[in-house]
Amino acid sequence: MGERISAAGAPSIRRTLLLYLGALSLLGAVALYFAARNYGQRAANRSYDHLLVSSALSIADSVALVDGDWQVIFPTHRSACWRWRRRIASSTGCSTHAAAP
Repeated sequence: MGERISAAGAPSIRRTLLLYLGALSLLGAVALYFAARNYGQRAANRSYDHLLVSSALSIADSVALVDGDWQVIFPTHRSACWRWRRRIASSTGCSTHAAAP
């Protein structure tokens, strides 16, 4: 009659499929990680470049010739000053409205 084929040495289809899908998923996750990292770095650099350009334009806008002398008023970040003054005013018990310029 017919001979029986022993499947003891052959890997199962399920295990092979899971192995291939796992390897493919891992490869996809690594590729996605590097793509997201690259995009994040480019976005951060672009944002920092815009910040530097806006600061340079703000400084250039404040340059003036006064009585034959060049005068530059460097911009300050108002909200940071307000937070600092508000923190001092709240710790000393002073009114925050009097501290803000």
